[in-house]
Amino acid sequence: MTRVLIALAEPIMEAGLERIIDDSDDLTVVGSHPNLEGIRDRALETCADVVIVDVHFRRQDPALVPDLAAAGTRVLVLVDHSVDECALRAALGLEGRAGLSEE
Repeated sequence: MTRVLIALAEPIMEAGLERIIDDSDDLTVVGSHPNLEGIRDRALETCADVVIVDVHFRRQDPALVPDLAAAGTRVLVLVDHSVDECALRAALGLEGRAGLSEE
């Protein structure tokens, strides 16, 4: 069973993600953490195998992901921006191509 800690600022996103994870046979939510402060400690306390991190937390603390990874925790950064906000898509000129736009 893979233990997942959800570290997201938006309660509605956290609740939805928790529901999806709880429906899985091989994943379990071991906790949640709604702000940047204390994520590292919470990951250790819960023995999380994976931490789903809000992209805003990663931006506020660039060392967060490397620190969690160094402690042996896998990290998934949840990105919540639109196609218009995605600098990579804009830089590559991919907007509007099949399968790459939000409609």
